[in-house]
Amino acid sequence: MGKSIFKNNGIGRTTILLISCVCFSFVSTTHAQEEDYYNDSYVRYENRIYKDVIQSVWLGKPGSDFQQHILSLNILETLVLKFDDMDADIKNYRYKLIHCTYDWKPSNLHESDYVGGFNNEQIYDYKFSFNTLVPYTHYSLQIPNEYMRPLISGNYLLFVFIDNENQPAITRRFCVSDNKIIVSGRVHRATDLSIRSSHQEVDFSIITNELEIANPFEDLKIVLQQNDRWDNTLYNLKPLFIRDKELDYNHDDINNFPGGNEFRRFDSRTTRYAREGVSHIRYSDNATEFVLNTDQSLAYKKYTFENDINGRRKIENIEGIDPDTESDYVNVHFVLKYPIPVTEGTVYVFGELTDWRLLPEARMKYNEEDKYYHCPLLLKQGYYNYQYVVLKDGEKAIDLSLTEGNHFESTNQYTLYVYYRPPGSRYDHLVGIQMLFADGTQ
Repeated sequence: MGKSIFKNNGIGRTTILLISCVCFSFVSTTHAQEEDYYNDSYVRYENRIYKDVIQSVWLGKPGSDFQQHILSLNILETLVLKFDDMDADIKNYRYKLIHCTYDWKPSNLHESDYVGGFNNEQIYDYKFSFNTLVPYTHYSLQIPNEYMRPLISGNYLLFVFIDNENQPAITRRFCVSDNKIIVSGRVHRATDLSIRSSHQEVDFSIITNELEIANPFEDLKIVLQQNDRWDNTLYNLKPLFIRDKELDYNHDDINNFPGGNEFRRFDSRTTRYAREGVSHIRYSDNATEFVLNTDQSLAYKKYTFENDINGRRKIENIEGIDPDTESDYVNVHFVLKYPIPVTEGTVYVFGELTDWRLLPEARMKYNEEDKYYHCPLLLKQGYYNYQYVVLKDGEKAIDLSLTEGNHFESTNQYTLYVYYRPPGSRYDHLVGIQMLFADGTQ
């Protein structure tokens, strides 16, 4: 491997910011939409970061290491939004909630129908980083809070902006469920023989309890999600059989997902020495470089169990007390050994560390001389999972088969969302959520 990419070149704060998060995906656009798509004031009803000074966005439950974007209606639960501003100053970040349909379009309800309190408030909780080479301001917000709370079930978009709504900063999806039905199911290897070794099938059933659903084929909407990804989510699944109050979704074809592989991982929780997944660390006065172990393609390797966290990350600094403000930002170099470059596609680093998106800065470049892909990313200290994925030319869905392989044994997490729109209702009620886990069995 050539050494030029790892030379200490005195990377300063300006350079660090240039490789910060610019969250624009190439997956869901068309040429006709390109102008709107790259317009910073164009709000998308999806998880997205609109300002390149914003890093490490996280929405989850307090005390949980990982994202859990689900609240139960009328139960004392909270979600916490966290993010860093790399300008290290104080901005007028404000936020509001937008109610959405089951497929994440605005539900067109009046704000008073779904929000109690004031639906335009400032984020008051912020702290400056402490004892870090890279300065930043850390912001946090709880939902619900004393100023606002969700009133009804369904999908919500948390919309964060600067000063006014024409300057979007962050959008994050979360869900509120009123848990009126029972969902059960299991994950197993695909029934279809042609994909039996590579795909996982999710079979499930719904017991409607007291809900009198006249037309479950139209009034119920089922959404099925793998890990925390929204790019390959299945929408609007229909029941195969109906038995009194039980709906059966034991399909052999449409409930299948590529299994992928266990996620790769690295540990950057200390800058003093190299931990798991890290080859070595390079230092300068204003930056720290983590060079990860050189990865190999797993496309044709036999499946091996690894204890991963399904692509997520945990921000942490083992030498500090407060990981939110004492964890530094470091440049992490991803290196994938690959004998021949992918000629009709692009390789990306992928996972929660890239917001589950194909980001321009996560696009890997090929070194012809030494036969490897390389990509540097600015990341906050912590424990990370990641994978390498390929977006083939002309395709919208990412491909794991060329870099990671697909195995039915992979230990993925699935989330089932059940929405019900009664006749005459103006919105989709979220009446049930169930998480299912693949355990590598038949």
